Amino acid sequence: MTKPSPSRRRFLQAALAAATAPALLTAANPNSKIGVACIGVRGRGNSVMGSFLAEPDCEITHICDLRANVREQRGAEVEKRTGRKPKLVENYRDLLADPSIDAFMVATPDHWHALLTIEGCLAGKDVYVEKPASHNIAEGRVAVAAARKRDRMVQMGTQIRSAPWLREAREFVQSGALGKVISGRAWETERTGPVKLAPDGQPPAGFDYNIWQGPAPERRYNETIVTSAWRWLFN
Repeated sequence: MTKPSPSRRRFLQAALAAATAPALLTAANPNSKIGVACIGVRGRGNSVMGSFLAEPDCEITHICDLRANVREQRGAEVEKRTGRKPKLVENYRDLLADPSIDAFMVATPDHWHALLTIEGCLAGKDVYVEKPASHNIAEGRVAVAAARKRDRMVQMGTQIRSAPWLREAREFVQSGALGKVISGRAWETERTGPVKLAPDGQPPAGFDYNIWQGPAPERRYNETIVTSAWRWLFN
């Protein structure tokens, strides 16, 4: 990897210090703002987009979401806040060849994270991608290879990894204060009940369900799955 420029280092250091803001990347021209395309802005993506908007070095140039009403709403919100309306895009493929975009912010459902990271890197974009980085280990390895091939910066949004108390815990273990650590345990405390699906139906107008499915096995549209239950279904 090339040595980051002073502006890039400053940007990364400031974001890491905040521990909740996405650390990114500088534009190719150090005197210009980082052009960010935000992909997936309904829930978590809207929150992360707000972090980029708060950075003086960043400009939201594009908003990409499969829901037409979400695109329009977020575009209007960004325009009200900045005085500039970003371009509204349905299909992320329209972003790949756009030279005005320096970075992707990816906050789609999980099954799209790896592919957007891979295609973004291969298109010469830096990438901020929400957790998890991939659906499986194989996808993650390809994403790493793509970033290295095009010398791209990629950050996954595991903000808690930057927390001071977690770094102190790591250093404590590495210091040998616990002796030789031979095993570890982790557990999940989420109290999620059974997933109850609504009947299958037809996608609403203004929503491209075919793109939404992406690499997942094809199935009929189900509002519960698309709205939230995708997180609890392995495929």
